[in-house]
This record gives sequence, C-alpha cells and structure tokens, in this order.
Amino acid sequence: MKVKIFFLTIFFICIGNLVFGKNINVITGILPVKYFVERIAEQNAEVKCLIPPGANPTTFDLKPSDFVTIKKADVYFVIGVPFERILEKKIKDINSDLKIIRLYSSVKRIKMKSIYVNKDHRLKENNDTEFFDPHIWLSPTLVKIILMDIRDLFISIDPEHMDMYNKNYLEFKKEIDNLDKDLIDIFSNLKNKYFIVFHPSWGYFAKEYGLVQIPVEVEGKTPSPRELAELIKFAKQKNINTIFVQPQFSKKLAKLIAQRINAKVVEIDPLAENWLVNLKEVGKKISQSLKNKAY
Repeated sequence: MKVKIFFLTIFFICIGNLVFGKNINVITGILPVKYFVERIAEQNAEVKCLIPPGANPTTFDLKPSDFVTIKKADVYFVIGVPFERILEKKIKDINSDLKIIRLYSSVKRIKMKSIYVNKDHRLKENNDTEFFDPHIWLSPTLVKIILMDIRDLFISIDPEHMDMYNKNYLEFKKEIDNLDKDLIDIFSNLKNKYFIVFHPSWGYFAKEYGLVQIPVEVEGKTPSPRELAELIKFAKQKNINTIFVQPQFSKKLAKLIAQRINAKVVEIDPLAENWLVNLKEVGKKISQSLKNKAY
C-alpha cells in the first residue's frame, strides 16, 4: 500500500509540472525585485527574498536558513545594491550552479551624487565618485527595462510558457505607464522642487519628475555640525516642512533637524514590496510636502 501511495504521489507531481510548468526557484536581494519576478512568472516561480521586511540592508548578513534557500535556487536576480556585491561570492560558493542575472546591466545608471549645502547656502554637487547609484528600481522608466530582462530569462528557461510571460510583461508595463502619468500629474505646476531625505535613495525618482533630492547624509556619512547648520538654514529659506526617512534606519538625527525647522518626519520606503502602490503613495507624500499641505 505504501509503495502504491508513493508512485501515485510521483505521478501527480509529474502531472502538476506538465499543467503548471516548471517551478523555478528564484532568490532576490530586495522585496521590489521579488514583486517584479512574481508579476512576470506567476505560479511558475517560487521566489524568496534574502532581506526580510524591515531589515537594514547596510547591516544584513546571511542567516542559516538562507543557506538552504540559496542551495535550492536556480536563479538569482541582482539589482546592484551594495550588500549584493559583498555577498555575491559567498552565494556563488554555496551554489556554484546558480544563474546570476544582473538586472542593472541593461540600464543606464547615474553616478551617486553628493549634494550638499555650501557656506553660501546654495546646493553644490560632487560628481567625483566612481560609485553608481543602485536605486534603479525607483525609476518607472528603468523598471520597464528591468522587466524585459526578467521576462527574457523565464522564456529562455521555460519557452513553453512564453505567451504567458509576454502577456504578464505587457500588462504590467501598461500599469507602469499609467503610474507614470499619475506621477507626472501629481508633480505638475509645483514651484518648489526641493525635498530633504536622510538617505539618498530617490535620485532616479527625482530626476524623472523634475525634483531635487537633498540628502542629510554627505557622501554617505553623517553630516558635520557645520554641514548640519548650513542644511538647516537652507531648509528654512526654502520653507521645507518635511524630512523624509527610510523606516529601516534610525530617525534620531532626522527628528533633531525637524525640530530645528519645525518640520514633520515622514517615512517613505524604497524597499516596500508592493512597488506599484508604494511609488504612487511616495509621490503623493512628496508632492503634499512641496505644496506645504498637511497629510
């Protein structure tokens, strides 16, 4: 009887694979990429994200359970955030057969600008850095390119379901086009273009919609007392009423700045999983701050 049950189980697994397609095990570094993959592949992929919700990507390291996930994975979609570069060799050592897809390879990245307020209370940009801004998933235009790479990878592995992957890509692309139109409308007719963020995650987003992000961090570091004083004077001159923070990082310094300029501290999360909904909500929050309206 046990032997019969065993063979029946194998039979139904095989039938399931024929009906639903190959189950492709995928890992991603961040939740938005997980969302992209699931939108394209649907039930044909089992997607695991290494960084859990709320975790700080700058202090992340692999857990014992991650080793099992990596060992089982067929594909690793890399978006280009710093922790992925640090862990890539370790991940490859765990699973030498893992197919690594670098989603940043097909897009034009911009260098990580250091924007700060100088002694004359004017914005100054330092473009000397060799590091590229990794936050490409916060640009709707670039995401459409990223989605093509994801679609093409699944078609290459599972050509039998090419029509489904193409259909999902086109549907998602249409939703992104609608999002882009909404964001253009949200940011239309704004006189003020400056918004302060603690961590400079929103450079691509700002560029796409004609905004200027001013990070509290200077070249990735906490500002000096002089730099902080100049930032506070600039914020007062521009009537900036909001300091945007990332929920994964400490808000202590942001709250201090907010007190000095009589501003709110508001969370916007670049790592939220539901990318489509999140980007529109972020757009509304930034727009409302630029119009000096209450939330």
